[in-house]
Amino acid sequence: MAARPGHRVHPGGWKFFASLTARLLEWAEHDFRLSRPKADGPTLRDAYASFKRQSGFPHPKDKGDVECPDEAVYLLNWFWEMSMGRTVTEKGCNPLSPRDITDWCGMRNIKLRQWEITAIIGLEMKFRKVMGEP
Repeated sequence: MAARPGHRVHPGGWKFFASLTARLLEWAEHDFRLSRPKADGPTLRDAYASFKRQSGFPHPKDKGDVECPDEAVYLLNWFWEMSMGRTVTEKGCNPLSPRDITDWCGMRNIKLRQWEITAIIGLEMKFRKVMGEP
């Protein structure tokens, strides 16, 4: 069941979209954490790769390659596109506001469905959670 923006969802499809959103958010939190710059410079992804190069074995905490669900890649791309306009202060990234999302949708002439809004807000929450970790 391919997700297409602006189309109605069959009543049984809500379980599919809830599951898809959960998988997307689980993947995103993992990927955001791997990509987050650490205080000493390299990202966790870089540290795990370095460990593997030096030891020949994966880092014990490395979950391996976890992939974004194919059906949700477009939402991740939309999230990153929306994030390009994100402002940054000395305290970190400012959140995407509902107005930012609405403006982006207007610019792209996209009408988000409820589950897509939930997924994008979830991505924003995971991103800010991970970026705010010490």
